[in-house]
Amino acid sequence: MEVPVKYRGVEVGRHRLDLLVEGTIVVELKAVKSLDNVHFAVVKSYLRAIGKEHGLLLNFAKTTLEAKRVISQPADNSHGSLAS
Repeated sequence: MEVPVKYRGVEVGRHRLDLLVEGTIVVELKAVKSLDNVHFAVVKSYLRAIGKEHGLLLNFAKTTLEAKRVISQPADNSHGSLAS
């Protein structure tokens, strides 16, 4: 699913979400040796772009599934931050 990234009301790019569950939870799928801070930052950016708070980061590269919760405050459009 693609969502626009806006800055001060102008579209400046697009994010491609792996999954959006029930319109509320962003799920990012990975297959990497280890999750890094950049992976969490990407999910937070997605959350801000669609004005949601909850995300899941799933890593399938380990023997057992690694699942991490990501929480972000929705963007406040009045300050020109990323928002939909």
